[in-house]
Amino acid sequence: MAQWSINIAAIAEPYVHRFLGPAWETDLDGTAALVHGTAAGTPPLAVVARGRGCVAAIVGDIAVVAAYFTPNRNLTEYEQWLAQLAVVVDACRPHPVLVLGDFNAWSQAWGSLRTNPRGRALENWAERFGLVLLNRGAVATFVTARGSSIVDISFACPSLARRVQGWHVVVGEETGSDHRYIRFDVSAPTDGAPVRPAPPEPRWALKRLDRDLLLEAAIVQAWAPAPDRPVDVDAEAQWFREAMTRVCDAAMPRAQPNTARRQVYWWSPEIARLRQACVTARRQWSRFRRRRRRPEDAAAREAELLAGYRVAKRTLQAAIKRAKSEARREMLETLERDPWGRPYRMVRGKMRPWAPPLTRCLQPELLERVVGSLFPTRVVEHTPPQTAPPPALEAPNVDDDDVPEVTGVELRVAVLRLKAKNTAPGPDGIPGRAWVLALVDEALEPRLRGFFSACLERGQFPKLWRTGKLVLIRKEGCPADSPSAYRPIVLLDEVCKLFERVIARRLVKHLVMVGPDLADNQYGFRQGRSTVDAIMRVKALAEEAVSRGEVVLAVSLDIANFCG
Repeated sequence: MAQWSINIAAIAEPYVHRFLGPAWETDLDGTAALVHGTAAGTPPLAVVARGRGCVAAIVGDIAVVAAYFTPNRNLTEYEQWLAQLAVVVDACRPHPVLVLGDFNAWSQAWGSLRTNPRGRALENWAERFGLVLLNRGAVATFVTARGSSIVDISFACPSLARRVQGWHVVVGEETGSDHRYIRFDVSAPTDGAPVRPAPPEPRWALKRLDRDLLLEAAIVQAWAPAPDRPVDVDAEAQWFREAMTRVCDAAMPRAQPNTARRQVYWWSPEIARLRQACVTARRQWSRFRRRRRRPEDAAAREAELLAGYRVAKRTLQAAIKRAKSEARREMLETLERDPWGRPYRMVRGKMRPWAPPLTRCLQPELLERVVGSLFPTRVVEHTPPQTAPPPALEAPNVDDDDVPEVTGVELRVAVLRLKAKNTAPGPDGIPGRAWVLALVDEALEPRLRGFFSACLERGQFPKLWRTGKLVLIRKEGCPADSPSAYRPIVLLDEVCKLFERVIARRLVKHLVMVGPDLADNQYGFRQGRSTVDAIMRVKALAEEAVSRGEVVLAVSLDIANFCG
């Protein structure tokens, strides 16, 4: 799948009948599976139905069904299984459906030499559902030394069949099985205007960061003449973005999407050579079997080629097994030296494989509905409620129009908060570590402090910082087409977070010194307080009331879309 950048794969009789990670979705028996690929632009996989020998999931705007039925059962059981498969296919509507699987049925309709009872039953089943056969030609999909057959069948509804391109059986590729791969593409729907992909956001390879080069580049940018007070805060925000982009380009390379095949940790040139030898032996045997003019010693020659292929295959399998064991042993030995090294990263990758952002995978209509529900547009102008005036407290003698300058201490406290977290960058792609290094030794710190002070004096927030990067996180147990199934996170530029921390620190200081301060029973969004403290407070109140023989009533409110 990585070699061909496959988005979704249907597998019959997988070798391992256990949980293989979130990218695998199997049927109730573990004989059919759908595998979610890691190619860029792959939509998420949402299971809608499972049966015995069949599983269905929604992928983008289509439904894919993987199916398998063993050849060791009679026709009556086969027809009962087709009835169960019909229920699974029905659960996929109204999405256009694609049915892929090993049906172990012969029919001249898909290239077999004859039609058996299973083939007629499958033909009638597909006709009853209005499914179109996708198989083309008469290339065998199942090849053994005893013969070959076409048992891997592909069906699609008429509207989806018109979008299927390049259906073919892959011949000559080693699969490690008696079945051959089947590949095809599904084009995007033609109705509606084409969706233009958003331009890629800048990203840098943070692991290849040169700290000295970054500091030198930041000092060079600081040489540029800076006004005492920026005349245009938006222009100054743009200057900082461009300057930090040049600093990052000087200190580390841009991260490029890796479209090439990623080798597994146990791969080696020797295994690559053995795999090529195995593929060559299989091709020689397959080509000899397809010859029409066969020599007198054809049987002996075919047996010799088959034996050579089997030896090459066993040699490859043994080499892979040894390489896996040796690589796993060496990898585990590194745990003592580096507990956060390759074993830790590999386990994290297995539990949470890479996938493209949901905002790039969801259909435009669904994405618009989700965003509209999470961030509703205000129709009526909101009038905030009137609040009581604060109590008369002695306030410091400070003029209302006199806004204190942002000090180096304030900025360094905000930088320390930024340094303590490893969060994803915002739309500018500039990582927080780059800002932390660029602000040391007063490289860009004086100009940034002056910029923050100008924003506070004028009461302006740069327009450039008001744009965030929306990230949707899927909630488990919710239907994929429901807006409530997604939790939004908006990523802001790291410099914007620095400014917000300066403002937040001043607000807290004002509430404490001038007032009115927050209530003592306010636990949310307060430093030094947590949900545990609130629970302990409620527990103490309940125990005190019960000790006096009173009744305690607790009311819990769940505010939907609180942060939206």
